[in-house]
Amino acid sequence: MPELKIPFARSRKPRIGLALSAGGAKGAAFIPFLKALEDMDIRPSIIAGASVGAMIGGFYAAGVSPGKAFSIIQSLGRAPGFQVYDPHLRMRSLLKGNKAHEFIKLHLPVETFEETRIPLRVVAVDFWRREQVVFSSGSLSDAIRASISIPGVFDPFIMDDRVLIDGGIMNPVPWDLIQDDCDFVIALHLSEDDEPKNPTEIPQMLPMMIGTVRTMRDTITAIKREYNPPHYYRRIGFSDVGTLDFGKWREIIAQAETEIPDFQVELARALAEQNIRV
Repeated sequence: MPELKIPFARSRKPRIGLALSAGGAKGAAFIPFLKALEDMDIRPSIIAGASVGAMIGGFYAAGVSPGKAFSIIQSLGRAPGFQVYDPHLRMRSLLKGNKAHEFIKLHLPVETFEETRIPLRVVAVDFWRREQVVFSSGSLSDAIRASISIPGVFDPFIMDDRVLIDGGIMNPVPWDLIQDDCDFVIALHLSEDDEPKNPTEIPQMLPMMIGTVRTMRDTITAIKREYNPPHYYRRIGFSDVGTLDFGKWREIIAQAETEIPDFQVELARALAEQNIRV
């Protein structure tokens, strides 16, 4: 891609923020977008993430390269990564989440937020208090485990006398958490483009729960964009890939890669409109 020239009139390097959304298995798509930002010489000054966005953003903030992150994600489908599968004998959720927590700990090169190379904010939701909980210090793996607690998939995470669930329930694309710390905020939102194969079919319990959560996420994000938009927003849509399609890593990556050229052109234009050069 030819070099994009952007006019600039600042005396210091601009602070670029990056917000990564919830989206389950589709989170692998963030990897080529992170690589695309690096190719544009853009290094986020701060990252905010919800659910899988917290996990991928946490790895990147801790110094894991996009290439290494892809290797980590791929290992989820084979030993020892397959050990994240710890089925629940109760009806509370599909998985306990303990092995997912161990997997996150195993692959994070640091233990705390204070050790990350890039400042990071991770959002979860206090189930009983009905409020978001934002982590920016302390145990990184604990915060990510709390944020990925998709209702019905992983057990809630108990931390600081709180029952914590998926951060995407309340703040699916948490750009608002970093707006005050940035000159320019990039928000990446994972979604789906599929049309229903049978619009009158009644879904099973788990697809019903996942679909309901996805509808909530998209609605909340639309409202946020109307009243408090980021500088640059991109919806990343997928066909034939769902939140729990953890075996479709290559397909997810391939679909995301088709969006990269347009993404880079659009982002360069948005930066130029704000008179920002990286």
